[in-house]
Amino acid sequence: MSSAFNKGLIRKYNTFSASSNMTLTMEQSGSVLFLSSGPTITLPSVTDNAGGNFKFIVTDTTEVTINSTAIGNSTAGDTFECITNGTTWYIIKLNF
Repeated sequence: MSSAFNKGLIRKYNTFSASSNMTLTMEQSGSVLFLSSGPTITLPSVTDNAGGNFKFIVTDTTEVTINSTAIGNSTAGDTFECITNGTTWYIIKLNF
């Protein structure tokens, strides 16, 4: 049976570290960003970009701002996902 699974399937993510303000593009959609030092993240326009998504992982205690929305003080390990339906960006906290 092991011969049927001779190659592992590995999902690789594009990753970025952001400790200063950053403007994202749709070409970066699907990426994971590691945030520190209180950056302001600007997401791409929602128009014609349904399905765009980004994941953010906080690496220290910091104030995170996404598209002018202050997420509040976040601690290391807090994780957020942003997804658009083509009308608005939805910010979802994945761990509580």
